Amino acid sequence: MSIKIRAVEEAIDKIRKINNLTTKQAEKIVNWIIETDEKYVLEVSNAFMELKRKIKYCILCGYQTEEQKCSICNDNLRSNILFIVENSKVIDKMEKANIYDGKYFIFNKTITDERILEESSELIEKLIYYAKDFEEVIIGISPTLGGELTSQVLKKQLKDNNIKVSQLAIGLPVGSSVDYIDTITLEQSIRNRTK
Repeated sequence: MSIKIRAVEEAIDKIRKINNLTTKQAEKIVNWIIETDEKYVLEVSNAFMELKRKIKYCILCGYQTEEQKCSICNDNLRSNILFIVENSKVIDKMEKANIYDGKYFIFNKTITDERILEESSELIEKLIYYAKDFEEVIIGISPTLGGELTSQVLKKQLKDNNIKVSQLAIGLPVGSSVDYIDTITLEQSIRNRTK
């Protein structure tokens, strides 16, 4: 018979809701919290709260920042190409690999039906308004079924507004997530993108 403690079970349940954490991982975190010095746990907790208070999203691209605009959008030396990605992890990966020197736009919606398309209309309008200032827009959304549908909608919307648009080349496996692709494959996909 296993002994259940309500506070422990509630903590595990809440921590499990963090993206991709298993029950075992949540249990390890909860056990660490229980077994660690209270002062240090409080410091970690305060660091989390500080993140929530200080980190905002860039008004132009949606990347994390402490200012209104992120350091990437403020960098006038970057090339005049806009790369549409689905999350900040892709930006982090591209910046770390140093394979792209333009700017980004985070499109964090997956358009799979009319309702989601309607809900995404404001974000699409923001993208089109921002994209008009760039020589080219590259769509770099993961080639999952939802990602492909989203890419096609964005490509049409951008072309309808006379914006030069290209898409990452084939080479990314269908159903894959861009943030898990190795940097060599990602770099080749950028170089061989389709227009």
